[in-house]
Amino acid sequence: MYWQEKETRLDIDDVRNALEAYEANIVTPLDRIIVKALKELIEYKDIGLIPQAIKDMDKMYLEKCQQVNRLTCTCEMYERMAKHG
Repeated sequence: MYWQEKETRLDIDDVRNALEAYEANIVTPLDRIIVKALKELIEYKDIGLIPQAIKDMDKMYLEKCQQVNRLTCTCEMYERMAKHG
């Protein structure tokens, strides 16, 4: 059968199907890398975000956690001061 490459971009289901077929035949370290790359591609496609956007959100989340920790420490300090006033 003659296979003709589609002119359109790959459909995510095509990638999933290729991954399943490829994953069943992992032989070399390169195969593992390809499977991992395809899994990441599917993950990014599913959530609709590029890797940099995910890194930016992680950074923002970490900064917010640090702010909450500082506020908690400040509140605890005020509580101790109020008790020992």
